[in-house]
Amino acid sequence: WESASVLLTTEKPDAMLRGVFNKIAPYLRLDAFLNYVVDESGEGLRLESWTGIREPEALEVRRLAFGENVCGQVAIERRPIAASDIQSSTDESLAFARRLGFRAYVCCPLLAERRLLGTLAFATRSKSSFDTDEVEFLDTMCRYVTAAYERMHLIRQLRETDNKKDEFLATLAHELRNPLAP
Repeated sequence: WESASVLLTTEKPDAMLRGVFNKIAPYLRLDAFLNYVVDESGEGLRLESWTGIREPEALEVRRLAFGENVCGQVAIERRPIAASDIQSSTDESLAFARRLGFRAYVCCPLLAERRLLGTLAFATRSKSSFDTDEVEFLDTMCRYVTAAYERMHLIRQLRETDNKKDEFLATLAHELRNPLAP
C-alpha cells in the first residue's frame, strides 16, 4: 500500500523508483535495483536509474543491446527472469551480477500493452534465491511502475497541450485586439 502511494504521488521517475525500492527493500532483503529504458533508437536499453551499485559500475552497463545480460534477455523475451545462486553460476549473462556480489536477481519487463518501455531488475547479496511469491510480487510491482510511467507520460502530454492552447488563445486575443492593417 505504501508503495502504491509513492507510485501515485511522485512525478519524477527516479524519485518514484527510489521511493518504491525503499518501501519494499527491507521486506525482500533487496540491495539494488537497475531500471533500463528503451533507447532513442529503439534497438537497445539505456540505464535510467539505479541504486545499490557504484557510479563506475553503472557506467559499465549504461547501454545494453537486446539480448545482452539478463535485462537484455528480458527485453527480448518480455517475461520476468529470476536468477538464483549467481555466485556459483557459470552463465555468462550473469557475469556482471556475479562481479557485483549479487546472489539472486529478478528482472521484469515494463510493458505498456505490447510496447516495451524498459526493464526493472532487483538484486540481493544476502540470500541465494527469491521464492515464487517474491518473484510474482516484484513482477506485480513492475506492472504498477509501468502504469505510473504511463500516468506521468499522459500528465506531461496534457500539460504540453494545455500550454499550446494557452499560447494559441493569447495569440488570438492579441490579433483580435490589434487587427492586421488592410
